[in-house]
Amino acid sequence: MTVFLIILGALFVYSIYNYTYSKLWDKNLSAKLSFSSPRAVEDDMITLYEEITNKKSLPIPILKVGFKTDKSLVFEDSKNINVSDFCYRSYIFSLLFYQRITRTL
Repeated sequence: MTVFLIILGALFVYSIYNYTYSKLWDKNLSAKLSFSSPRAVEDDMITLYEEITNKKSLPIPILKVGFKTDKSLVFEDSKNINVSDFCYRSYIFSLLFYQRITRTL
């Protein structure tokens, strides 16, 4: 009987956890890309800033963030890049509550 109550309690906690994340995971969550310069010409070296912000009291254990740019842009590090007609980049983050992550590319 005790094992049954433990399993039932675990299922109850899991269902509350699942319901909470399904309703609130994307609230107050933002991602922003910006360049260090408003204009660039060929052979200019500029910086791309990627900022992910979690403004809630719910941590996000796994978040996959991706973006695409023109394939003529060349990045110094060529990790996590898939090039076809655009240049696709994707990253996986883990965010605590009220946390901001800023990456410089």
